[in-house]
Amino acid sequence: MSDRSGLVAAALADPRLAGPLDQGDWYLVGSRTFGAGDELSDWDTVLLTARDGVDVPSEDVLDEIFAIRRPVVDRKPDLDLHVAWRRVGAVDLTALGPADRTEREAALTEWAFELAHAIPLRVTNGVGEVYRAQVAERFERDRPELTATAYRAFRTSRNAAVACLPRDDPAAQALTAAACAGYAARFWLLANGHAHPYDKWLLHALRRHPDAALVVAAITAALDGGSSPAQRFDALWELWRLVDLVAPDLRT
Repeated sequence: MSDRSGLVAAALADPRLAGPLDQGDWYLVGSRTFGAGDELSDWDTVLLTARDGVDVPSEDVLDEIFAIRRPVVDRKPDLDLHVAWRRVGAVDLTALGPADRTEREAALTEWAFELAHAIPLRVTNGVGEVYRAQVAERFERDRPELTATAYRAFRTSRNAAVACLPRDDPAAQALTAAACAGYAARFWLLANGHAHPYDKWLLHALRRHPDAALVVAAITAALDGGSSPAQRFDALWELWRLVDLVAPDLRT
């Protein structure tokens, strides 16, 4: 599949998919919507419906509709096979009725990010745009508490990361530094008024922000396993300083 218009045309040409699409509003989501799409990106889509239980075609049927030719798995999976599998540009479709959307809202910040960047493919039912506005409103209402929670988690995780540095446990150092970096990125985006994506794209979102260069540099240095523990300590200290610059009311 090369573009959105081809995606929609193929979908509407097949009654196995056109029928379910009539029951909701169809959106492109995922990396292709916020500038992170590449040759390994699927076409991730959601169908927002007024009721639960709308059936959509299986993966095999979607592959047939969109002429997807996946590689044959004839050996133990490895990275090369994974890359070949991803390069086919498969189309994923998930129907989300009210109950399913409630489950998504448990991760409100990530879901708000997803919907804010969603691209309408076929909007004819009056469900999707109303729901997107509701989620955006709820995110803005809850953002102060979400921000405070992320800040507290950052402080705790930073202390854990620093505590590991004098000890000879590189795996623990990597694990705690990654957790600290994730909380720092989430907090910084929230404090600056933005929802954030799932972890896979956190640094991508941070790098796109015009004022985040120093935060990105500190996170990168803190995660550099080739640096000395002393250098990583300095990076974590700098990250704390940068985070506190946008958290004057949260510092204790």
